[in-house]
Amino acid sequence: MGIQGSFRSAHKWPGTWVVQVLQRWRKTVGAVIGAAIRDSDRKQIQVAKALGMSENVLSEIVQGHRKTELGEIVLIAKAINEDPLVLIRRMLSWHSSKDR
Repeated sequence: MGIQGSFRSAHKWPGTWVVQVLQRWRKTVGAVIGAAIRDSDRKQIQVAKALGMSENVLSEIVQGHRKTELGEIVLIAKAINEDPLVLIRRMLSWHSSKDR
C-alpha cells in the first residue's frame, strides 16, 4: 500500500465536517445571490440569459445545489450591476455569522 492508500485508510477524505462546510457555503452563496437578484431590477431568467446560462443552472446556484466558481460570482454580480466585492463580503459575513 502506497502513501495515498495509507492516508486514505487513516483519514476519511473528505471528512463529514468538510462536506458540511461546503454545503453550508453553497447555501450561503445561493442565498446571497438570490437576495441580490431580487433586490436588483432584473428577473432570474434575465440574469441567466445575460450570463449565457440556462435558468436551471442559475436556479441551482440560488438554491445552493451547485458549486459556484469565483469567476461566476463576479459575472453574476456584474449582470445585476452589483459590485462583486460587496457581494463576496456579504457571503463571507453571512457565512461566518452562521458559524456562531
